[in-house]
Formats: sequence, structure tokens, C-alpha cells
Amino acid sequence: MIAFDSVPPWYSESIGISKYCVNSRENLQPNLWALWGSGVSAVVMFISDQCIALEISSNQSIVYIAAIYASTSYLKRRQLWADLTNLHGCFKGPWLFIGDFNAVLGAHEKRGRRPPPPLSCTDFLTWSNANLLHHLPTLGAFFTWSNGRLGSDNVALRLDREICNEDWLNCWRSSTCFALVRHQSDHHPLPMQGGMARLQLKLKHMKQVFRHWNRTVFGDVGRKVRLAVDEVNRIQQILDTEGFSDPLYAQELEAQLILTKALNFQDEMWREKARDQKFIHGIEIRPTFID
Repeated sequence: MIAFDSVPPWYSESIGISKYCVNSRENLQPNLWALWGSGVSAVVMFISDQCIALEISSNQSIVYIAAIYASTSYLKRRQLWADLTNLHGCFKGPWLFIGDFNAVLGAHEKRGRRPPPPLSCTDFLTWSNANLLHHLPTLGAFFTWSNGRLGSDNVALRLDREICNEDWLNCWRSSTCFALVRHQSDHHPLPMQGGMARLQLKLKHMKQVFRHWNRTVFGDVGRKVRLAVDEVNRIQQILDTEGFSDPLYAQELEAQLILTKALNFQDEMWREKARDQKFIHGIEIRPTFID
């Protein structure tokens, strides 16, 4: 786990981050980071060892977002459910709860030999129903976590998700989350749809600038990465829908290795590009990278 203090201030500035908060875990490293830029008006409402809750003002409206990294103990998670219920009751408005809940709603959200603990499922479902919350649909992999073991020891669970209240849906009815390819992690990343149009427009303008340099110096690196990602995603989709098998898992490991090599090559490309440029958007790029 990366220590927050190890991230140099210049790096945060270079990607537009001006404010942050991390959760408190006593003698352990924080495992939740909330980062935002000067263009975002955010107020930290609550911090615990399992949650960071923010109030965000945008376009004369207020929304609430809670980032979750729940304990693996269902007894400790009961404090989380109580905290989230209290926050939801005290601050009226659109709420989004997002992260690793370390709990499932029932046996349909687990693949493995043993069923999930019933008390854990009941607690999770009770909190969700009591607050009239909606579990947003996930495009991509249904199971968002896997222990990566072989044969009958393999376990997959739907631990990561995005949950919202009715007020959130009234504002953003098309809210959908995506399970991206799982790579060098036991979890699938879970971004939310929306707010990507401006970024896509910027990338479109940048694409022509880098395309010739990319192909002549390093080959079509982006295409190689996309093909590697697509292959990993294809195998993970089969594992998700048809069930685990050792041959399929071996194919995934091979595809993951190819993806790692492609990403390492892409990383080297950007290192070379950064060394060739002294400034990007007026911010000096120093020869230090976070892997």
C-alpha cells in the first residue's frame, strides 16, 4: 500500500489536486483517499476507519458522497451501518455510497463452495432496505473480487458497488457503474458513468499530436494495450458468466502477463515523453514517477 506522505506535492499539483483528506486507522496506513481540485467545492463531513463522507456543492445544488472501505469483520461493519444511517438521516439530499463494502446481499452474489455468512448478509440488506437505497447496476463483471486461487478453492464475490438513494436517482436517473478489467489487483475498478464528455473532447484533440510520435518511436503502443485489455476482459467475462475453471484461469494469467508487458512499455513511453518536455500546462515535470 502506498503511503500518502510518499506522494510529492509537485505531483498532486501537476494533476490539479489542491485539497485532500484521508481516513483514520490509528497505527495503520489510511486506505481511503479523497482528492479534489480548486474547481470543486467540497466539505469533509465525516471520517472514520471505514468511511469518508463529503458534501459537494455543484451548480447551486448539494450532493453527498461517502467512500467506503468496510472492515472484513461483520461486527465492526455494524458500526459502519450505524454511521451511514445517521449521516443519511441527518443530511437530506442526493446520496451516493461507493466502494468496497466487504459484504454481499445473499448467496447469489458469491461463487464458491460455502455460502456467505447469513448474519453479514442480513445486516447489509437491513441497512439498505431501512434507508430505501438502490444498488446501481454494474456493466461488465458481476463479481467484483476474486481470491485468484485454483480449482474448488476459487472464490468470487460482489463486494464493490455503488448504492444511492431516491434523491440521487431523481437527479441522475442514468447513473451506471462499470466494472473495468481487473489487473494486478483482486478487485475490479468501478468508475461511474457521467462527466466524461469534456475529457473525451480533450483526448480527441491530443490524439493527433501524439499518434505519429507514438507509432514511429514505440510502435502502436495504445493499440497493443487496448488489445491486451480486451483479451483480459473477454476471459474475465467468460469466468464471470460461465463459472471458474483451471484452464480459463491459466488463460487469464497469460493474458494478464501480456497486458503487464504492454502497460510497462506504455509507461516507458510516457517517461521518455516527460523527459523530452520540460513543461506541460505550465507545470514542470520532474523525473520521478509513482508506480
